[in-house]
Amino acid sequence: MKKTLKQLKAEVDAISKEKIKLLDEIEKIESIKIIPKIKAKYEGKFWVFDNGTCKEDRWPLYSYCHSVIDQREGIFDSFEIRDQGVRELNIRHQSYFFLCEKEITKEEYMKAMIDFQNMAMSLNHWA
Repeated sequence: MKKTLKQLKAEVDAISKEKIKLLDEIEKIESIKIIPKIKAKYEGKFWVFDNGTCKEDRWPLYSYCHSVIDQREGIFDSFEIRDQGVRELNIRHQSYFFLCEKEITKEEYMKAMIDFQNMAMSLNHWA
């Protein structure tokens, strides 16, 4: 029996949907094994990422990881001072682990946070 183009497309769509479903199941199974390792690596730790738009325009992005969501993302507090003093502070937001470039101490993080707060106060003073 010869199949029509429409029938073949429907079969391909069904196979594609099943493939996606199976890949999701594989990822869940792999997550069960890897999540404890990811938690040990990131949760409760402080990080800095060399952020920027080009080689000449760089600034540090500081982060603290509260918890792991999955293999790629966690819940973070983060802050940065960039572009001539523009400040950005995000509390308990979802972000990616690739931004955890270099682990730093709590003291380094707190010093940067104090600098961030001082910069914010001085900018608000002149506003």
